[in-house]
Amino acid sequence: MTTMEAGTTRLLWPDMLLALACGPLRRPLAGPPLTAADSRLLEPVGPARVD
Repeated sequence: MTTMEAGTTRLLWPDMLLALACGPLRRPLAGPPLTAADSRLLEPVGPARVD
């Protein structure tokens, strides 16, 4: 879930429109964000629920 701290008109400000037009500033990850050990810890929990 995501919440906005500013009103929806904030999405139309020039700096926000520029950010949307340019795309993400960070490069995509080269691999999974979790290590193999991290992934093993999460296996008992199971997949995320989609409601």
